[in-house]
Amino acid sequence: MAILAAFRLWMLSIQRLAVLGSVYDDLLFYRQAKSIAAFHWLGPYDSLLLTKGPGYPLWLAALSLLHVPLLLGQQLFGIFACAMLVLAIAPVLKSNAARLFVFTFLLMNPIAAGGWREWVLLRDSIYPDQCLLLAALLIGFLTRLDRGPWTRARWLVPAGLCMGWIYISREEGMWLAPFVAAVLGTAAWKLWRQRPALGRWAWLPVPAIPAAFMALVILPVCLLNAHFYGMFGVVDLKDPNFVHAMGALQRVAPSTWLRTVPVRRETWQKISDVSPAFAKLKPILDGPLGSAWAATSADKIPALQGTREIAGGWWVWAFRAAADTAGEHKDAQTAHQFYGRMADEVNAALTAGKLPAGPSLGAGLSVPWRWQYLPVMGQQLPAHLAELFSMANETPGLPFRSNADDEQLAQTTAFVHQRVLGNTPADETAALARAQRSPRLKLLNALHALYTKLGPILAALAAIIFCVLALRRDSRRRCWPLLAALLGIATAAALRTALLLFIDIALFPARSVRYTSATEMYVLLAEALCLGIALTWAIEWARARKKPAPELR
Repeated sequence: MAILAAFRLWMLSIQRLAVLGSVYDDLLFYRQAKSIAAFHWLGPYDSLLLTKGPGYPLWLAALSLLHVPLLLGQQLFGIFACAMLVLAIAPVLKSNAARLFVFTFLLMNPIAAGGWREWVLLRDSIYPDQCLLLAALLIGFLTRLDRGPWTRARWLVPAGLCMGWIYISREEGMWLAPFVAAVLGTAAWKLWRQRPALGRWAWLPVPAIPAAFMALVILPVCLLNAHFYGMFGVVDLKDPNFVHAMGALQRVAPSTWLRTVPVRRETWQKISDVSPAFAKLKPILDGPLGSAWAATSADKIPALQGTREIAGGWWVWAFRAAADTAGEHKDAQTAHQFYGRMADEVNAALTAGKLPAGPSLGAGLSVPWRWQYLPVMGQQLPAHLAELFSMANETPGLPFRSNADDEQLAQTTAFVHQRVLGNTPADETAALARAQRSPRLKLLNALHALYTKLGPILAALAAIIFCVLALRRDSRRRCWPLLAALLGIATAAALRTALLLFIDIALFPARSVRYTSATEMYVLLAEALCLGIALTWAIEWARARKKPAPELR
């Protein structure tokens, strides 16, 4: 395993870090992490500071304080997650060859080198491995359910901490709930059935321990945000008043509904007439700020070209930027009160019939469900699944030049202890030439091609193996922990796929490596477990055939 890990590190050493220069992404994470490393929490407040959780900045700060180069730290974390999974399945997959196969299959997957996501300061670069680590910890608990409470706790405690870390890293972590529920629910049910021997409440630590340690991660973040910024929560995109304001605006029905546009431009004047709070934002949205976000929307969604509309994926940023320009983001409390006034004004007008009301479900970053989405989702589902199982989007990324000035590049280099690509065309050309000459890139491309060709076949084979497992009584008895985990993994992957498909249709293009990689990791995990079980069966069958027949006396 150590040799395989070293080989992966050598292959991925081709990666170089680039600075996107986006105040909404890498520069936001960088300034949050730099402030954390200086023990000043997230730094001075502005309208963007609390829009994304501190999970990834905490990771960046830890690597910086330990003087670990960023890209090396990412790859070591991925290797650690794979190793933990092998340790987790050891009680069920007793074959060394099967466990080595699972480790190799996950370790060499193309996600770690896929697209440009791995070359920049983005939380998406470690999110798939965070999800894999959570799976490993929960599976390790389930495969040791028959052991003592302290052994179970040694897996449940870090699982709870990992759940908390994932929660403060990304805002859509609820897609993992089916997997967590399948594992913990199965374990609690098994222990409850043994209550005559173990006691009536033996099952209670199963949900209680991870919940407590998850809270141990989330609660300090909420308290620190409340202390420094006056907002008790992880991100202010989930602030109740902001969510209600977004939901109220989306309830106003336009004369013509336009997919991907939650608040059409034609409704702005109607809302301004009844909401003094929104009236402060309309001139700003009508100006260069709104035009810039409309241009971005049209660039990403061709159907919006010439409409001057702002798509859902960018509306939230345009809306908040307008509020910031209007002086309503001086601090978190000012923003909270402003969005609360707007929500009350618009909802009151909707209730009184002063504004045409549309569907009421949907708020915050979501939009109301409409049945018009269903045919489009049905049309796009086959292509989405084909990309998911083949991992076609995970083509090994190539270097590109940074989009930041020399001072920012120097500061980033010093903080992440990692060389950063330059910001000139010559820097990009030289980096591309080095990468294309490297045998490591050829190996990465070969691995991606192999996974792409085998992906759909392995997915079908894994589904067959799972069905055989579920139908055979002896298999259910021997492999029930992995069966329960596989059921949860498949449900979680299906839920995230449905969510991304909905977002892709209703808000913004979501069929990107930034969003699909976590789902792909769980698809690979399910395939690895099913194939590992099948390999274990094959090895046991071969050994049984080799055993000499007993001599007759």
